[in-house]
Amino acid sequence: MKKSPHLALLPALFIGISSGFSAAPPPEPRFCAYTQTDYDALQVTVNDNCMLSVGTSDFAAPRYRSYDFYPEGSLLVFVSTDDDPRLSRSTGSRVYFTAPRKVDVEPAVIGETGETVTVQGPAGQIAVFSKLTAQLISLEGYSVTVAPEILLTNRVGVEVKPNSGRLLIDTDFKLGGTGYDPNRRDKPSFIRDGQGKSCTVKNLDLFVYVDGEPDFKFPDDASLAEFLKQKCPALDRSPVEVSLD
Repeated sequence: MKKSPHLALLPALFIGISSGFSAAPPPEPRFCAYTQTDYDALQVTVNDNCMLSVGTSDFAAPRYRSYDFYPEGSLLVFVSTDDDPRLSRSTGSRVYFTAPRKVDVEPAVIGETGETVTVQGPAGQIAVFSKLTAQLISLEGYSVTVAPEILLTNRVGVEVKPNSGRLLIDTDFKLGGTGYDPNRRDKPSFIRDGQGKSCTVKNLDLFVYVDGEPDFKFPDDASLAEFLKQKCPALDRSPVEVSLD
């Protein structure tokens, strides 16, 4: 069975929960059965760490865009092109962290029509994808705009904005890596609420850099709500102060 090659290209994309953040203990490691299924041009994979990945079923394509959903609530949008022989110049990503999050959700395909596949990510993210284009159509709780062109110049071509009752952390586009790579620890990320308000924070406020790797500081919504109360008091914190469960 084929596996998406981008998983090996950018090891920093594997986001973990850091035990160094004292607001809440880290959760127990999660394990899922590995599955991989093709739906026309679309391929859906669940790995043993409960990450759900959606992308093209043809990874020999010279240009493609893929989407990875992680238990921490992140959505990693990855683009690979044939613009340059060097991966640092031909790939890029943009990572969004969504909230509120659900816990202990089984990542899986939960619906299928003649043209679409609906998936549930490991933090409860519900997303609909096209079987024909292998691209994101919608993400529950968010407004999504997806450019048809697979380019690096349009910041991976996927824009996500939170609707009422949701929060979003946008770590920005990065060529050849993620927006919160260790060499970008002093760079900004952007937190937005569903009322149109935003707050800019440094990546050091959001991630702990353990042995050079970034770990998201907030294992649960309560710890994220406390952070927002201190750092971004103007934002609507109610989505993470009231659980979806």
